[in-house]
Amino acid sequence: MTDHDQTINEETLQQASIEQMLVWGSDHSFLNRTNAAELIGQELMRRIEAGQHKDVLNFLSQLERNNTWTQRELIGSLVRYERKTAPWQESDELWYQMAEPLTRLSWLPSYSEHCPTRGQKLTTWLRQQVEAEQKLPQSRSSYLWRKALELMYWPEISREECLDSLRWAEQMAINTLSKNKVEKVSECHELLQVLPVEDLIELASYSRAGILQASIFYILRSRAGESGYDWTPWLDYFSAHPSDYWEHNLRDALLIESLWPQASTAQRVDMVDHLGDLLLGYGNKNNQNSAAIFERLLRDDPQPFMSYLQRQIEWCSSLDNALIGRLIWKSQSPDLLPLLLPAYAKDYKYADAAEGYDEKDDDEYDEYEDEAEEYKYNPVPVIQEILAQQPELIATVPGSKVASLLEGLSNEVLNHCLPSLTDTIKSSHSKGLRLFLKSRADALQPEQIEVSGWVKKPVKNLMVVARDVLLAHSNPEVGPLLEKLLASGKLDAGSASQVETRLIQLGLREPLSGEAQLQHLETQLASVKRIGKAVEQAATPNLVAHMSPLSAQAAKAVLQLVYSADEKLPPLVHQALSCLSAEQRAKLMPYLLESWIACDGDPKQRWILRLLKGNADDRLVDLLFDAVKSWNKPRGPRAVMATEHLAEIDSFYALMRVQEISETRRYRDSVIDKARSCLRQAAQRRDMTTDELFDELTPDFGLADEKGFLIGDKSYRIELQGDLTLRVINEKGKATKSVPKPRDAGLLDEWEAAKTQFKVLGSGLKTVLKRQGPRMEAALLSSKQWPASRWQRLFVQHPLLQVVGQSLIWQTDAGQSFRISEDRSLVDVNDEAVELTDDQPIRLWHPIHGKEGEREQWQEYLADYELEPMVDQLGAPDQLPTPEQMNDHQILAPQKLTVMQGPLASLLKKLGYRQGPVGDGPRVECHYINLDSAEYYIELHHYDYLPWMELDHPVTIEGISVSPQTDSYWSQSINPAELPSVLRATLLDHLKQMEALT
Repeated sequence: MTDHDQTINEETLQQASIEQMLVWGSDHSFLNRTNAAELIGQELMRRIEAGQHKDVLNFLSQLERNNTWTQRELIGSLVRYERKTAPWQESDELWYQMAEPLTRLSWLPSYSEHCPTRGQKLTTWLRQQVEAEQKLPQSRSSYLWRKALELMYWPEISREECLDSLRWAEQMAINTLSKNKVEKVSECHELLQVLPVEDLIELASYSRAGILQASIFYILRSRAGESGYDWTPWLDYFSAHPSDYWEHNLRDALLIESLWPQASTAQRVDMVDHLGDLLLGYGNKNNQNSAAIFERLLRDDPQPFMSYLQRQIEWCSSLDNALIGRLIWKSQSPDLLPLLLPAYAKDYKYADAAEGYDEKDDDEYDEYEDEAEEYKYNPVPVIQEILAQQPELIATVPGSKVASLLEGLSNEVLNHCLPSLTDTIKSSHSKGLRLFLKSRADALQPEQIEVSGWVKKPVKNLMVVARDVLLAHSNPEVGPLLEKLLASGKLDAGSASQVETRLIQLGLREPLSGEAQLQHLETQLASVKRIGKAVEQAATPNLVAHMSPLSAQAAKAVLQLVYSADEKLPPLVHQALSCLSAEQRAKLMPYLLESWIACDGDPKQRWILRLLKGNADDRLVDLLFDAVKSWNKPRGPRAVMATEHLAEIDSFYALMRVQEISETRRYRDSVIDKARSCLRQAAQRRDMTTDELFDELTPDFGLADEKGFLIGDKSYRIELQGDLTLRVINEKGKATKSVPKPRDAGLLDEWEAAKTQFKVLGSGLKTVLKRQGPRMEAALLSSKQWPASRWQRLFVQHPLLQVVGQSLIWQTDAGQSFRISEDRSLVDVNDEAVELTDDQPIRLWHPIHGKEGEREQWQEYLADYELEPMVDQLGAPDQLPTPEQMNDHQILAPQKLTVMQGPLASLLKKLGYRQGPVGDGPRVECHYINLDSAEYYIELHHYDYLPWMELDHPVTIEGISVSPQTDSYWSQSINPAELPSVLRATLLDHLKQMEALT
């Protein structure tokens, strides 16, 4: 066995001679391939502790002859001793013996507070060693002299000795550091701390290489920031060396004032910035006169202050220093005042304003709780003071930013600014400003609005703001102003309808109905002259015909209002649609939807779907669902849009299909996330939990109320059969599989509508049936319980589920198992009647909860009745994980469980797991299941799963955890012992199925 092939361990090292260790330690390749450096270092330490100092010193002396980077790492493993005290830290003699060879390897042994003894002897010796080491070809540059410098200070050191050591350090810096490199050396701080200011000034002047300068100014800057420092003795120095102020970032008002006369224009602008920081308390704590110096320099030369404010404006950084604003406002400088408010202004978050968002509630205002801090940072008081005295300065701020200045103003000052603000509104298209004023509508006095010229033939921008503010105003006194705004003739048809609706609410106008309303609508819609190209293309003859009794022009005008609406649709649109019957509106919606689907979900054509909300019914559900399915892979964002519109229908059938999307693996994550978000919102609208909503997502399509339809004077009802098919029953009780066609040709339209309704019902019924299996499996897995009264309504009284659920086995909390019989009675395994109490919890039966022999009894029962189980309750796993198979956050896989990726991927798909995010490596971080009904997030933890498929690639399985579903990125895993026993048994079974793949 060669040295290159040999491996070493503690035993072989203890038996090795120094010569053998030298062979290993000199072998660069061997040290690189193994952890030999660390092991050899540990063995050397062991020998030192055993008193074998000579062997170690011999090793170090011989090793230095062939000094390489790898060998230095070997020495590093020795001197970076992990214990608190090394043997050489207790003996000066041993420390020097160790240090002698180590310095030639660019190292020093570690040292303690008392060893080696500090003094002139040590300092002289260290200098000699450092200077000798620097002459070696493989010197480690500044490392050794830096470490040596730490040992050159001792409490009794004289001023001359201290200065001598520092000058020596400066010379070493010249030899070892890059030219023109300013670098502080913290190792000399103890030496510098004891010197008087005169010596520091002398050293700074001497240290033109930069090393002592950087350290001196670092110490003094830190001292200034902690307790303050008087730079007066340094004024002559900085007069001779002004660049050092900038080089070392010395923020001090006294130095700024002294250097101001010789500073360049750009430097003066930066000095203004420094003064701003000093006013806030950043920099020298000794600067009590920063404000006075600021004012003196402002009087001397306003230009740098102007440039500073202009820089804030250009950089869009928004000044956050209230004290600067107060001093500039106090100066009343005609050059600076026009720049002050623009410097404080920032882009306005208009979306937040629309929701009544108050930034004072945000975390960033926490720092303003202290009045003194607010005085320094919060610019609102000074902005309010400025605008209270000179409101015309509002004109200096761009319209897109002015709202950010207004949001903190009092109502009184805001009204005071209104006349000046009016000119800004006229010239600005800022949505942020408009929405801000709308959110503060009640603060604006009606008489001030009128005096400011908002309602007498306002220009377009002002008219839009006036409309929004007056409509949002809760004071009835704005009624006459709305009348004047309407009479101005400046409002478009949509805006006019908004104003008219508000006037009706205020009792100033009477609502119209019948023919008068239709005529008024036609007049209003006739004022919409310009019909856009997109609207012309969408307004097909068929679509227009379905909007009768509106004229063709009025129909196109309605679509134009929909197309151009800013936020909500104007009342005129809803009023126009109200002239159509409910059936007409329902028939119109498919035309709109199909036109969007026909252009492949083009987002530019999505505007037409704004009419769906509140007008669409279940006949659109399958169209939208099919669009989601079609666009899922090639056009993910459009599938997300279609999912959103599907949820807008808001019927239980529509939401059931949204739920189907949320639980199906084939959809993109973005589509699933949108579906889950829509379901949460639907639950919130109904004041339900998501789980409660899911219970309701099994529509009965009106079958419980004997849903039917009329064709002429003949009525029909729809009835669900035992085989889950539908029949149409006429008045005489005769059943048919389809809607009978009338002989009267005049009734064909009603027949077509009834036929469509019956077809939609049949299609929906099939979908609902298909969804019950996954729903019941999730309920079984999470051990979901229902109060008996709620369970009766959901499963026994439901015309569909009482038929579907006849193969399901249920159980009370007392352990009584039963099923729903064909006549809706509840019977046990012996066909004996079972009675429930209202407050009794009901859940699906599972073998874990069953009695001995009960599984076999139900197996025989279902076979006798030839019932095909919807959910495999009888074959469900019932083995629970043992304590050894769990820790406090997951159910553990068998140790070192490794499965090939191909078979594992197939199994995970079958079990319903989705692939998680791809991380570094690259690798798939996990697989997961969202069990939404129980709000659980189930995560399979594994290693080395590749984002691409390699069938024979090994994947290591760690375990499965369950955590609560949250909107945050991470949540604490639930202790498996606290999970439902059924879920624990199922997840253990998942791991067993993975183990079987091996």
